[in-house]
Amino acid sequence: MCHTRATLTTQSLGIRSDVVRAASVSRVRRWRRHWAAALLVAMISALAIASERGKSWTADEDVHLIRGLSYWWVGDTRFNFAHPPLANALQAAPSAVLDEKFDLSSLSGWRRLSPVRLSHQWARRDFELVQHQVWRGRMVTVGFFAALCGLVYWLGMRLWGRKTGLVALVFVGANTAMLAHARLLTTDIPAVFASSVLLAATVRYVRQTGAMSWVWLCLSACLACLTKHSGLVLVAMSAAVVLATAGLGKLRFSGESLGPRVARPLRDFAAIGLVVLLAINAAYGFQRTGWRVDELIAEKEPTSWLRRRNGGDLLDNNPVFSRLPPQLRIPLPMPYLVGLATIAKQNSLGHGGYFAGKARKPGHVAYFPVMLAIKLPVGLLAMFAVGVVAVLRRRVRLSATSAVIAGFGGLYLAAAMRSDINIGVRHVLPFVPVMALLAARSATWLLERVDSMRVRTAVLASVLSVPGGALIAFPHYIGDFNVLVGGPRGGLYVNVIGEDWGQDTAALADHVLESGKSPLYYYTNFTLRRFELSERGVDVRKFSCKKRPPPGGLIAIQRSDWVRKPGCFRWLREREPDATVARHLYVFDNGAAELSSSRR
Repeated sequence: MCHTRATLTTQSLGIRSDVVRAASVSRVRRWRRHWAAALLVAMISALAIASERGKSWTADEDVHLIRGLSYWWVGDTRFNFAHPPLANALQAAPSAVLDEKFDLSSLSGWRRLSPVRLSHQWARRDFELVQHQVWRGRMVTVGFFAALCGLVYWLGMRLWGRKTGLVALVFVGANTAMLAHARLLTTDIPAVFASSVLLAATVRYVRQTGAMSWVWLCLSACLACLTKHSGLVLVAMSAAVVLATAGLGKLRFSGESLGPRVARPLRDFAAIGLVVLLAINAAYGFQRTGWRVDELIAEKEPTSWLRRRNGGDLLDNNPVFSRLPPQLRIPLPMPYLVGLATIAKQNSLGHGGYFAGKARKPGHVAYFPVMLAIKLPVGLLAMFAVGVVAVLRRRVRLSATSAVIAGFGGLYLAAAMRSDINIGVRHVLPFVPVMALLAARSATWLLERVDSMRVRTAVLASVLSVPGGALIAFPHYIGDFNVLVGGPRGGLYVNVIGEDWGQDTAALADHVLESGKSPLYYYTNFTLRRFELSERGVDVRKFSCKKRPPPGGLIAIQRSDWVRKPGCFRWLREREPDATVARHLYVFDNGAAELSSSRR
């Protein structure tokens, strides 16, 4: 029997081949328009990866890793209380798949409900393996950063054109404050990405009608709430901006009466709240959820430094939770509730304690504005300031879309300024994409509207200074400051917390080994830093900050400990460090002669 195969062609379907070719060429041309953006994202990602080489684990990276591994290997979410599980689960996913599965619940850290102890045990078990796992997690963060850069470009392009998108991409991607965290296994960059996705979805919602606008807003709200606990605040800010736009009758709400245009977003956000509630429970595997208040209080919480400072479980002593009826059921997982109580306790105690050259009570209202002013590139600050001044002087009228973006960012900055957790610029990084978009629009507006060679040269210099500064600061991005404060020398006088997370422990090991002096007396509250030094061949020993160690070898002290603890290291206060490693580590020769002279 003979079989004849029918071949479908454009002619048999009645489609002209020239139309197909034209459509194909059109698609190719559309993608070619974005080659510059794709190249910039690739270069920025390569810069982030290159700057990671040789950098040690930073504080808490090991704990972020163990939370993610526990999520996959044990299938238990009890350790996902400091942050919701999404970011850490994604960062640990490559290692969970590529490495041999290990029962983490067999270690004593798990039985003692201590993620910190568990992370230390895991690191000591196979230091080289954990190094690879941290590197993989960092590469996932770089992926988040690349996606953030692409998103900012896309949003700027869709709103104001391709030039604005490219400038916004440069302002975010080549920003040293962003690059500092783009290569770390933490939730900071995933949180910036999630907040930017929510911003983009909010802008779409107020500009376009239709079911998809609500769907994207709902998905972005879930993403924000599954990445950090602050996602709840971001969703509330999105709702406030949308309701303000509806109340004023702007954008998609123009031409409608007040009642219907406000009622619709209220219904939409109520539905979003229910979906977010379901998403949170799903992310936690529906474990330990729907419990009564008395059941939640009776359950032992995971160990943390805040629980120790609190003298017991955080939920039990939380002023709001402890007043709820004992039989009331809470439709949220216990670890998520513990996380909310942890943040409340951390904020009430304050975290930081150093600002503007002196130790002080955390929670200064000017902390985050000052940090943005001294950490962000001057070119970005200049273009942002030009836009603000132009609007205030009514040289230009702020569009409704720009007002939505500015309102979202302004609410976030205002909330951050009320926080008593002042441990670096990282907690206000979600404000940076807002600044970048508005500053980019200001730059392109000047290029298009002002017919002056001096102005155009100044704008181009401002934009190009951002990647230029990133290349100059490479690879020391975490402790970098701009020229307005005199670079790191002046910046570290203003702020030391958040500038040293232990990233230069390997550099300290190299310095000690090159000196040929031993042992190293190293003061730190982070056990793994001493462990890493030991793994790198350094004879490292612990000492009390109020007791002089025996003579011999070297003494190393973090700059942050030196300036925040004036009552410590009294026998060294009259001496200058014999060496400073990576701007953050003071090294003193612990020889007998020097010690005897310091006693005099």
